[in-house]
Amino acid sequence: NWLRTVIKMCTGSGKTKVMSLVIVWSYFHKKLVKNSGLSKNFLIMAPYLIVLERLAKDFENLSI
Repeated sequence: NWLRTVIKMCTGSGKTKVMSLVIVWSYFHKKLVKNSGLSKNFLIMAPYLIVLERLAKDFENLSI
């Protein structure tokens, strides 16, 4: 069973920032809380190549 998180937000409302915060929270919750149901591994899906390229740039070198 995999936990799936869906975030639906308007354009320009900070989706990438929210996504990065959810990932960081999940990672450290799994690492620090015993029997956590969260994960240290993530799959990010992008609907279009333009979105994928923007996400790759934002997450590049952990810059976000």
